[in-house]
Amino acid sequence: MPKVITIKESVYKRLSKLKRRHNMSFSDAITFLLNFYESRKESTGMRSFAGSLREKAVLMTRLRRIYKKS
Repeated sequence: MPKVITIKESVYKRLSKLKRRHNMSFSDAITFLLNFYESRKESTGMRSFAGSLREKAVLMTRLRRIYKKS
């Protein structure tokens, strides 16, 4: 059963842009965003950040080596 909700004009424009880009309905766009939010919420524990600093340091070292060679 359809429901009426009120949202800000700026939110409507962003949601409309998203739905057009992916060729979906407003309901599908909202469902997509909610699913995305819920999946991100579950993976925001400290373990999700494990190794990220080390990976960044390795990448920066590699980029410096490449830059020095050129």
